[in-house]
Amino acid sequence: ISASRQRFGRMIIWGSATLMGVVLLLQTLDHRAILSLGFETWRPTLYAYLLWATCLCWGQVILRGEQGKRSLFILPAVLFVVSMVIFSAYLCAWYRLLKLASSLPEWAAI
Repeated sequence: ISASRQRFGRMIIWGSATLMGVVLLLQTLDHRAILSLGFETWRPTLYAYLLWATCLCWGQVILRGEQGKRSLFILPAVLFVVSMVIFSAYLCAWYRLLKLASSLPEWAAI
């Protein structure tokens, strides 16, 4: 695999990860009313995540050739399971913290 091809594969992976990070940051700033960008849902972050996952798989094939194709057998399933576990755990923890904060007496509220 040539050096230019490896560079292209890394550029795809890191570029899509950067794009996902920027979208997540902008949506977080919009959600916290620091910026007013007009995001109504978290759907753009989901689309950026799906783009990153696709580029990660594509980049693996470009970087590793046949070995990358073999890793595609399990990589999408791993990404799906990990994203479901991490996202749901984060949302559950966030919800529990909100419930805890709302149940505290007024003098102890954050």
